[in-house]
Amino acid sequence: MIRNPFKFLDAYTKEDNDIFFGRSQETEEIYTQVFYSDLLLVYGASGTGKTSLLQCGLANKFDDTDWLPINIRREQNVLEALHNELNRTAVTDIKSKTSLPEKVKSIYLDYFKPIYLIFDQFEEVLIFGDVDEQRKLAEEISALRNSDIEVKIILVIREEYLAGLATLEKTLPDLFDNRIRIEKISRAQATEVIERPCAVCGVEIEEGVSSIVLDKLTKDDGSIELTWLQVLMDRLIKTAAEANPNKPYLTGNDPVLSAKIGDVLADFLEEQLSLMTDPEAGERVLKTMISMQGTRKTVTLDDVINTIASMGHKMQPDKVQNILQHFISVRIIREKDEGSTYELRHDGLADKIFGRITAIEKDLLEIRQTLENRYQEYKNRGTLLDASTLEFIAPYESRLYLKGDVEKFVKESKREIEKQKRRIRRIKLTAFALAFTCLLFFTIWNLRERKKADGYAKDAKQNEMKANENTKRANDKEREAKEQLVESQHNLGMMFNEKAKISLDKKEFNEARLYSLYALSILKKDGGEKERRNTINQIFNNPDYPLIFSSPKSGHHDSSITSIAYAPDGKTLASGSADNTIKLWNVATGKLIANFNGHSGRINSISWSPDGKTLASGSADNTIKLWNIATGKQITNFNGHSSVSVLISPNQISTVVWSPDGKMLASSSSDSTIKLWNITTGKQIDYFKGNTRINLFFPNQISKIAWSPDGNTLAIGAIDNTIKLSDISTSKQIAILVGHSDLINSLAWSPDGKTLASGAKDNTLKLWNVANNKQIANFKSHTAWINCVVWSPDGTKLASGSTDKTIKIWDFATGKQIANFKGHSDLINSITWSPDGKTLASAANDNTIKLWDIVTNKQITNFIGHSKLINSA
Repeated sequence: MIRNPFKFLDAYTKEDNDIFFGRSQETEEIYTQVFYSDLLLVYGASGTGKTSLLQCGLANKFDDTDWLPINIRREQNVLEALHNELNRTAVTDIKSKTSLPEKVKSIYLDYFKPIYLIFDQFEEVLIFGDVDEQRKLAEEISALRNSDIEVKIILVIREEYLAGLATLEKTLPDLFDNRIRIEKISRAQATEVIERPCAVCGVEIEEGVSSIVLDKLTKDDGSIELTWLQVLMDRLIKTAAEANPNKPYLTGNDPVLSAKIGDVLADFLEEQLSLMTDPEAGERVLKTMISMQGTRKTVTLDDVINTIASMGHKMQPDKVQNILQHFISVRIIREKDEGSTYELRHDGLADKIFGRITAIEKDLLEIRQTLENRYQEYKNRGTLLDASTLEFIAPYESRLYLKGDVEKFVKESKREIEKQKRRIRRIKLTAFALAFTCLLFFTIWNLRERKKADGYAKDAKQNEMKANENTKRANDKEREAKEQLVESQHNLGMMFNEKAKISLDKKEFNEARLYSLYALSILKKDGGEKERRNTINQIFNNPDYPLIFSSPKSGHHDSSITSIAYAPDGKTLASGSADNTIKLWNVATGKLIANFNGHSGRINSISWSPDGKTLASGSADNTIKLWNIATGKQITNFNGHSSVSVLISPNQISTVVWSPDGKMLASSSSDSTIKLWNITTGKQIDYFKGNTRINLFFPNQISKIAWSPDGNTLAIGAIDNTIKLSDISTSKQIAILVGHSDLINSLAWSPDGKTLASGAKDNTLKLWNVANNKQIANFKSHTAWINCVVWSPDGTKLASGSTDKTIKIWDFATGKQIANFKGHSDLINSITWSPDGKTLASAANDNTIKLWDIVTNKQITNFIGHSKLINSA
């Protein structure tokens, strides 16, 4: 019997590496991201294979000596589960009261391996855990991260529960900084998932079968459910193996493929239930294994029996045990903790079972879950049930079959409520007696005063007449006050309009817009239609306001912006994106004017030719394309860098740079080479080959390249933290600049070509005299990596952007910092100067591009709306 290459509803593990296909890019991204920080958030929809990516994909990126994974699921309490897993992993006995950092340190000393704590199905902490449990977990993680232990933490969660993480963000403020979203597989990936594991296991596939399977599984939105694919392929393999156990052959004539395929998981569940002697009993057992949010949960045998009873059905333990074993045999559920607990194999099944629950069953399940959650809160904080909760569960209590500690908890809550009621009754009786005494007193007093009241009646009539006259006068005063209020509001609105005009004259554009908006809100109240129209015109049509780029919805990029660049005349802005497209924008109007499609991978770099007629683009598809700006057509396609990589991910173009005369183009790639391209002939020159050793953190062996203004020299940032200067005409190395202690992120030549600036991950900005190859300045004001460095067009200033979220402007002549721009809420990826030198643009991980006025050192405008990170500007 051949090995079945499909896992059905189980996750792939480290041992399944030879049959795990289709997710190499995602595996590489997770592997790269895990080194950026000691905390990584992995999220995605149910069924995208998050667990398999970690347990198989990521696990096989490491040697056994490079990592020690410890997987944690919440079970009954996430803190208990965490400490239990650590105790099981430890070789040296750990005392029960040992703190989390001390436990992890002890385990590290046992193995001498970096420890990875992987919290899978983390949504369970948000669904079943109370606020106290979540707070304590965040504090434990924070304490562990603040220790000196080599440990990394990975949280894996379904994306619909991301908002619930806000409760942890106060203790873990950088929780969302290092994150990766796992997308559903594409059709090309799905084809690889089908065909390559079959080839490994000796299963032959008739040509066209993969397309038939995918045609049947592809949804209307073009997505493919990985879970459905695994279930269907598992069924096809079993059918083929029954016909020929030693050499199964998948054909398009299989009856499974001939029939109409609907919801694969729902059909599988229905089929398995229908084959049981008592399908209704089987369905009742399965309903006990899901939460009220439609996710799976871990249950014990007693949990199943009691929950079934609360739904109005009694079932003997031996029958429940037999049904559980049956579901284990048909791979619907799995045993955990040596048979003491059970859970569904996949959240996809939970969703299908949840759809079968009746309204009354949902009420009963909700009540049981509420009681379980409140009992956990009681254990942590001593909080009993309140009267409203007891009143809510009262009609169902006889059917809940409460036992043990939960039953005691409910009874104690009732006793406490009864005590409160008795106290309230005593207070009411005392109050009634006091009220009666007071009433008796006032009755006697009232009789005495009645006489006096009759005498006052006449006076009251006269006073009533006077009161009516006073009321009339008061109404007149109120009307006058309202008229004055309307007038004052109108004057206030006009005053804000004047302030807006003054701010416009001072070019304080954001302040002017705010004043205009204040005026609009006030004028709206007083009905000043003419003034309101003038204000609206001032807000939206004033030519002095800076433009915010806009276009029809289809004009926006669908993914992160990776590179933007001004045309030499400053009239056009080009942007490249991870959605594989390049767009051109009119700077004066902010309108989309062209859209270039042709790359099959993300755009990593774009560069304008000196005459502004051609745009070059380098992509993750390992090609370089040239675009005619006038026609919007692709001119040529350069494909010469090696596509073979020593890493799992294919090589890709990282940088494209024009020569100053526009005749040559330089490109660097993760294949460790630099190539020069003759724009006229298309001929390539193998210019430079870098170090071929692998760097796990930075697989690109050449970090950055920059062409000197005279076109004679190329500066190359190398993996050994040095800068190599190379003569273009001879391809000879003419100098090595040594000084940085970490990877070089940016290189920039001064406009006169006499000075080279370099920014690096050692938090420094250095200036080099290229005449004698000496370092002439070292700026250390940034507190984190310097990601980008640019010169002003006149060469008098430099700008540097950093992961410390700031941009600094430096005076070249004096070496002094002359400005510090703060406004981004995340690390700066890239900065660029406008051709006239009056404006600086910056792009950051907070998904915004900001424009800064270099004269006033103030932010001019803010472009918001990208759906992903902005990587380069």
